[in-house]
Amino acid sequence: LFAGYLTYKANMYYKYLVKFPKFLRYIILKVIDIFPVSYKNYSISYLLKRLIEGSFYEKEKAHYWWRVIFNDDEKFSMLNLGNKDNIVLDSSYKYLEHFNAASGSFEEKALVSDFKLFLGDNDLILADHLGMHFSLEIRPPFLHQEFVRFAMNVPYKSKINKGQLKYLLKNSYKNVLPENILKRSKKGVVAPLGLLFKGKLKNYLVDLFSESNIRHYPILNPQFINTLLVNHLSGKEDNGYKIWSIIIF
Repeated sequence: LFAGYLTYKANMYYKYLVKFPKFLRYIILKVIDIFPVSYKNYSISYLLKRLIEGSFYEKEKAHYWWRVIFNDDEKFSMLNLGNKDNIVLDSSYKYLEHFNAASGSFEEKALVSDFKLFLGDNDLILADHLGMHFSLEIRPPFLHQEFVRFAMNVPYKSKINKGQLKYLLKNSYKNVLPENILKRSKKGVVAPLGLLFKGKLKNYLVDLFSESNIRHYPILNPQFINTLLVNHLSGKEDNGYKIWSIIIF
């Protein structure tokens, strides 16, 4: 509702990134891969890599890409699909349906699309499941219908100002909340998956991803999954989100 995610900052940087020649952006990606992997939830190297990867798409699809875990080539490599000629694994169409149906500026249409998909299919599900698990009644007051209608009619330029996310919301509470709360960095409900898979869950993961076990799922390619696992455990890549997605599958 108030542009509080880094994806909206990414939209700001996009117009500058696309001015760089593609070959130069590819070189930067290769340089990033040289540095040691950080298993922080959103490390600088991870965010920079995602940002540059998104710059190879059209602006509308780039916004969708900021939240993608597997790209289309990885999906094809991971799945045994036989004849791939008539198979489409690009799921951006679902996002673009909402984007194209919305009105307003690019940024406002992106907000509506995230509201339709990311909020309902991800954030609220997390809150709901966590609340039920700990027997808590969760109430998201900012999602009261009248408040949502109000927020959707506020111009985007009032929501993010000179790179400050949730500008309007924070400004509204500057005389109510202490400064250390207003300026505190965003804390998402994100588990340190990369570290867990290298630590406490390593044995579980190695057993789950063994070739004999993966063979029970003919649609999965054991070689691709093994490479994901080896690169993660060796510290070559942080594949935490990819590994988690396969576990859920």
